[in-house]
Amino acid sequence: MRSVPFTISSLYAGLGQCHGIVYDEGDYLRFEYQLKDSISGMIRSGVKQVRIPVQQIISVDLVKGWLGSIRAGVKIVLQGASLDSLKDLPGMSQGKIELCVSKANSSLAMEFVEGLHSV
Repeated sequence: MRSVPFTISSLYAGLGQCHGIVYDEGDYLRFEYQLKDSISGMIRSGVKQVRIPVQQIISVDLVKGWLGSIRAGVKIVLQGASLDSLKDLPGMSQGKIELCVSKANSSLAMEFVEGLHSV
């Protein structure tokens, strides 16, 4: 089972962040995440879990930085088949979610996206 740690920043007008891990479970993507405040990081939600059928994802892209650099990390961009597909994930906008992946985990992100494309 492939997995990638991710963050989603700038939630709630910059006052919140999301830290989590996405798992490829074959027919489903499982997201485990926790929300916390951006100011002190001391206010945290409980760990939440969302499972999304792979059938509900119409595209998965790996976005590198300027000139294809991974110096600052990469993003995994998921587009749902409808607005409803990714509604339970924080930071979803227009049926799309961007998962920021650190430079240290860029190779995991590349393998994750390639694995989803090969299915």
